[in-house]
Parts: sequence; C-alpha cells; structure tokens
Amino acid sequence: MNLTKEKYLYRQFVDSLEKSSNGEAVDRMEIILDRAFILFLGGDFRPVYYPTSDFLAKNIKDLSEYCETLKHRRKIDIEGGEREVTTEKDAFDSLVLANSLARNLVMPFVHVSNQFTNRIFNDIYNLSLSYVEAICSGVADEYIDQKKSPEAKLEAVELARQGIDIKKIYDTNRLSPNLQTEFKSLDNLIKFAHPEFMRPFELVATSRKKIYKKKELTEKIRPDLTRTDAQGKLLFYPSVIFPIANGGIELGIELSIAYDKLTEREPIVYPLMFSMKTRKQRYPWTQNDTDFLSQSLENSDVLITEDWVTTGNTLRGILQKIEDTYPREIRIATWKRDPEKSKIPILDKYKFYVGSWSTYIGGKTDSLKDMELSQ
Repeated sequence: MNLTKEKYLYRQFVDSLEKSSNGEAVDRMEIILDRAFILFLGGDFRPVYYPTSDFLAKNIKDLSEYCETLKHRRKIDIEGGEREVTTEKDAFDSLVLANSLARNLVMPFVHVSNQFTNRIFNDIYNLSLSYVEAICSGVADEYIDQKKSPEAKLEAVELARQGIDIKKIYDTNRLSPNLQTEFKSLDNLIKFAHPEFMRPFELVATSRKKIYKKKELTEKIRPDLTRTDAQGKLLFYPSVIFPIANGGIELGIELSIAYDKLTEREPIVYPLMFSMKTRKQRYPWTQNDTDFLSQSLENSDVLITEDWVTTGNTLRGILQKIEDTYPREIRIATWKRDPEKSKIPILDKYKFYVGSWSTYIGGKTDSLKDMELSQ
C-alpha cells in the first residue's frame, strides 16, 4: 500500500467519523472501518493528524494502540495445539482498548458486523478469560500476595463472566442496543481490575484451547447438573465451583450462569491453579489460596470443573486439597474424559458429568499409576 493511498484511507476514515458524530448518515461505515483497521494493523502506518474533537481523537488513538497490541501477539504450540499468546500486560491493555473501542466506536457508529467487530468481540471474550488465567498464574507464582488473592480471583471471574455474556449477545443478535448496558457493566469491572498484577515478562494465551463442539458439550452436561425434584428444588446445588485453571474456567463460569438462572443466588466460582512445574509431585500450587480454602466449606456441596480429564493427575492434586476442607460432596464436570488414562480407582468415588469420552492424544502421558510406581 503506497503512502498516497494510506493517507486517502485515513482521511476517509476521519471524515466519516466526524460526519457520523455530527449525526450525518455515512454510507458503508462498516467497510470504511474495516479498511482503517487493516491500515493500522498492517505495516508501520501512524495517524498523521487527529480530529479536533477529543472524543474522536481518542477513538483513533485507541484503534492505533489496539492494533499495536495485536502485532505483539505470536502463535506457539501448546500441548499439540496452536495458541496465540502475548504478555499478561499486553493482554490486559488490549482488553481495555477493545472495550473502549466497542463502547465508543463500534456501538455508536457501526450497525453491520464486519471483520473488525468480529475481532473486537472475540477479543473481549478471549481476553476476559486470559485475565482470569493471568491472575491465577500470579497467585500460583506467589507474585500476588496471599491476602489479596481471593478478591483478585473473584473479581477476575466476574469480569470474565461479563465478557462471555457480551460475546453470547453478539453471536445471537450482533450489534444489539442491549450491548450498551452490558458494556457499562464491563467498563466498571475493568476499573476495579488489577493491572498492577499483570506482568510484562509472563505469557498468557489470548485464544482458547480448541474443544470440539464445546457449546454442545456444555449443553449436554448442564441438564444433569441442574435437575430438580417434583417441587422444583435443585437435587444438587454447589455452594462453590472450583474450576481447574486454566482449562476448567470457562465451563465453571458457564455452569454458574446456569445455576444463577434457576436460583436467586449463584455459586461462588473460585479457580485453583495446578503447577505444571510440580506435576510429577502430584501437589497443586494452592498455598496462596489458603485464606479462601480455610473458610468453612464443611458439609457443603462442591463442584470441580475441568476441560479434559486426561491422566487425572491435576484432578487428584486439587481433590486432595478440597477434601481437607471436609465438604459434604464433591462432584466433577468435564467437557471430555479419557476412557483409559483416567480410569483409576481413586476417582471412582466421585460422581462425574462428562460431555464426551474421548481418547487424549496430546503430550500428557504420565498416569497416576506411573506416578505411584515412581514413588
């Protein structure tokens, strides 16, 4: 793209924004925005001037900075699948910018979804979950103080829930006016987030692990977990859902939403991180969660969520810690479970809700039996 064309596209974008902000109709605004997005994302283009309006100048500055954060992302292979990653700080900055662009640029001026709006709404969904993962990692690494970890995790989960809700509305109704209210809630949650916990030296995934037919598997699990008796009372209602970070976070939030729709209160969702560095030792890195785990869970019902129970190592490590809190019952929900690697007697005492029995062919090969023999 030559310099003359770049300047023309930028001028067209600025003029269209100014007209739209003044209430004038602009034809093909979604196409103009798409072109501006590609212009900012490709090459080294920088805005040559800004509109006189502070509001519009901020939108253009946010778009330019958002595209810069996208350029910092890269793809790596994690457990046999390609994932997009960036630093925790860049991921959070990108979430803040995506939220601002959605509220102040997309919703007021764009009425037809396009490549840019798809990217923005996918990012809000992905990055809100990335924020939870970054907080969980910071707690596990003892980067986040033990006294601050419960609040940080619970607030992060609320932010992710809002990001998931926004993506669902967009997928169903595209740029529905109802999204404005949802974005106000997300904006408030971001204001109470903790950017100081985001590390510029630690990576976080900015795309989700691919789980085939994830939505369908969730819908398969949900009815069994939310069954009621003849009087409409839930047969099982967990006071706490413990997602195993990182894979179980989304399922845990989805199931908490399902319970919320059936009751006046929703379960607490508190992710627990298992250290991959200490997998062979079978113990989770939960010492920084002592303040939460030491609360009274005695005689309560608990649900653990995981994306894929493969060898069962992570699950057993978490179960050992939760059993120490003396709950009445622990149940487990997972999108997928390996029928052979996880077929271990220690897990037989727990009730499972499994979306699909699937053989795992990724990198995890150490079974619980292997670990027991090595001790």
